[in-house]
Amino acid sequence: MERRKCLLVAAIDFGTTFSGYAFSFTSSKDNIIMNKNWGSESGFLAHKTETSVLLNPKGEFKAFGSEASSMYADLEQSDATRHFYFHRFKMELYTEKKLTKDTTIKDANGKRLPAIDIFAHAMRYLKDHMLRAIKLTVSSENELEDDDICWVLTVPAIWDDSAKQFMRQAAYKAGIASEDNDGQLLIALEPEAAGIFCCHDATDNQLVEVEKGDRYMIVDCGGGTVDIAVHEVSENNKAKEVSTASGGNWGGTKVDEQFLKLLDAIFGADLMARYKVAHPNEHLNLLNEFETKKRSTSPHTSDDAGVVAVHLGYNFFQFYPKHTGGRTVQQAIKQYGSPQVAFSNGLIRMSHSLMKSFFKPAIDSILSHLDTLVKKKGIMPLKYIFMAGGFSESPILQHAVKEKFESVCSVLVPDGCGLSIIKGAVMFGHNPTSIAARRSKYTYGTSVCRPFVRGYHPLRLAERIDGELKCTRVFSKFVEAGQLVEVGEVSEHIFSPARRLQRTMGIEIFVTNEKEVEYCDEEGVTKCGYVVVGLPPPLSGITRDVKATITFSETEIKVDAFALGSGERASTKVDFLQD
Repeated sequence: MERRKCLLVAAIDFGTTFSGYAFSFTSSKDNIIMNKNWGSESGFLAHKTETSVLLNPKGEFKAFGSEASSMYADLEQSDATRHFYFHRFKMELYTEKKLTKDTTIKDANGKRLPAIDIFAHAMRYLKDHMLRAIKLTVSSENELEDDDICWVLTVPAIWDDSAKQFMRQAAYKAGIASEDNDGQLLIALEPEAAGIFCCHDATDNQLVEVEKGDRYMIVDCGGGTVDIAVHEVSENNKAKEVSTASGGNWGGTKVDEQFLKLLDAIFGADLMARYKVAHPNEHLNLLNEFETKKRSTSPHTSDDAGVVAVHLGYNFFQFYPKHTGGRTVQQAIKQYGSPQVAFSNGLIRMSHSLMKSFFKPAIDSILSHLDTLVKKKGIMPLKYIFMAGGFSESPILQHAVKEKFESVCSVLVPDGCGLSIIKGAVMFGHNPTSIAARRSKYTYGTSVCRPFVRGYHPLRLAERIDGELKCTRVFSKFVEAGQLVEVGEVSEHIFSPARRLQRTMGIEIFVTNEKEVEYCDEEGVTKCGYVVVGLPPPLSGITRDVKATITFSETEIKVDAFALGSGERASTKVDFLQD
């Protein structure tokens, strides 16, 4: 695909907990501009806002970000339950087993709406907010046209392809780029974007060299997921993937879960669930305050000096006694009987060691996975581990990773590591070829016929075609899971019609996690694309073969079919959102 020219690169980092945007002009690529004030009271949120969407009772857009949370918190309780409030909903795409264009997600009150509409509302707001900011930097005589902007959208690398395609479709629905304008919207994998920024930052600000042949690991710790990629510097400072991106749902929200489990243990899980439904806005304020404490807790502070205190909401002090026969919040905490938890002045006070324990499940999972990776054949030697993402701002997480792995390689944390992805996404937009090659996450292939071999081929696939016994639905491989594929690499295959008189040829595209697969009807093999072309008349003497060309362009796969005899062409993009 030919790289289109643009005047500006605009990137959106759609995060689990926080979202933001950045842009820069092609005339001054390194001058990356971000919104520095989302109206937040906390300084660390200045460049991003909460990933929250508020719709009115009719399902119409009302607000996004911290503004959505504030408006929701100010609603009368009866009015709040009529509204639709979506908070931290990005992880739905990771946990949904079968994602389609019709997938729905629940709001804070359990009401469902189409997921693609909610994501599109959020992206549309970020797009419009950024376009207003861009307009302030451009003189009236030099106004930008839609085609002048190249858009970049970040997604976790460990998401499956249906979730990545879902984000692309939501972006089109939000008016971000045109689906007909091939190449105007790029998908940037989050650890790749972080890696681009970290390598640039390491050279400019940390006085270390990232040279040809060096290997580095990007540990992108976000709110929902931890995305890990290992890259090697190749020619012209381009990066190629050493192993398939990996990770899991061990992000910062796992720490929140441990805190909520403590509240369940003290006050009762059933009661806390009812409180969340009855007072969702107040429950949200509780989480937001804990988020602030989470990012600032040190790994070394003593228990006496490091007590972490969080306000319990006004309504909770009426709600709890009402549903427990008059028992007070203070009595519940005292009855819990832990010296690490106390109550005073409307605050639940937790010892530093208890606060640190909330991090343990997430950190243990991260360290265990990293340890497995560095011991994996073909990964070492590593020169650097770069920590990126909002959760990597946690001093506790930074200390744990450095303590475990600084004997293996240098562990570097760029200043403002929570912004490394969005800044790297802008850099990627200016130079998409900075990622030279990726490891295919899946095995792709098509369905073909072979002469039937008794005792080898399964009888269920035997079919007599033009008088010959054939085995149908044999899996013919295009690319194998784990295979290194150059960006823009083209794979060509020639196919002949199975029947003498058929007038068209359809080429089905199948995908599987397995490296080795024999038949297209095996468990785990899924159809993800189809293309058909017309053939010349039989017995015309003109070749009836079809050339299939598979192009691996950035984060998409395109299939072109060309009937060599008739000259007819058809193409399709692999579709992972088929119902």
